[in-house]
Amino acid sequence: MTPVNDDATPTGMLHLRTWLSAELHEPFSTWCDTHHLEQLVVPGFRRVRRFSLVRSQVTDPPRYLTIYDLDRLEVLASEEYDAYRARSTGLPEFLQGQLRAARTDASLVASVPASEGLVPGGAGLAHLLVPEGADLTDWFAGQGVAVLEATGGTTARLLHAATGEQIAVVELPEAPDGLDPAALPRPAGLDDGNGWGLYRLDFTATPDS
Repeated sequence: MTPVNDDATPTGMLHLRTWLSAELHEPFSTWCDTHHLEQLVVPGFRRVRRFSLVRSQVTDPPRYLTIYDLDRLEVLASEEYDAYRARSTGLPEFLQGQLRAARTDASLVASVPASEGLVPGGAGLAHLLVPEGADLTDWFAGQGVAVLEATGGTTARLLHAATGEQIAVVELPEAPDGLDPAALPRPAGLDDGNGWGLYRLDFTATPDS
């Protein structure tokens, strides 16, 4: 087994977006709760959280976000992860053909404030995904604190994927019921169908809790 350093800052993220009709919320959530715990047995998986949509600037926003914090992105190329995928039964029959999903494997680029260990979670998330375009590192360096102030968030992180997708996530101490995503700072050049989404925490777990 690959050893896990609980004091280290996780630098990898397995990021899933799911589109699903509202009437399947309860059975989907029940299945996910067990499915998430199965993945947490893989060494290097530090935490899983699932969020549901509150409101968004995005034209076709995912209804759910699932975020796994990883020791490092290489965990997804490990023998242990391959073994998990080989024994996984996949989607149950009642979900087959009923959802769309997209996956991004991303590495941590920057954090405000600088991360030390596992970033404490809250009750919600502000989420920005840029599928393609200019590097957001300079924008984040200049606007990361402004994003925290606009959201009341505690930590903002920027992650990049090898495929070119970029993700900014902001930890919110409370559910974002009163926030307006259009009021948050956003990078220049985004099209009208892209921007911030606000999500409420539905489920969280770590390997030992």
